[in-house]
Amino acid sequence: APRGDYTRFVHLFDLATRSVVAQNDAPPRGGKYPTSWWAAGEVVTEIVTLPLEGVPPGAYGLAVGFYDATVTRLLATGADGAPILDDYPVLPSEVRIEP
Repeated sequence: APRGDYTRFVHLFDLATRSVVAQNDAPPRGGKYPTSWWAAGEVVTEIVTLPLEGVPPGAYGLAVGFYDATVTRLLATGADGAPILDDYPVLPSEVRIEP
């Protein structure tokens, strides 16, 4: 069970430079269902829209996660229990932006 209220992030980033080109950071569900209300093991879904204006065509990575009020990312581990580098979980599929 979450120990506090956290902010979720969704970052679209350049695969070569790792720089973020679009992002959406916000409390889950616009703050209407804070993480402190979640039960252990509960699955919470949300649709997130990223602003893509000005993002050049190409292949990008997508990272997701949570951070606390001090903007410290929550510990992220893989399915095997191993820590994820920088607590920055990257989804396995590339995102393609077409012209």
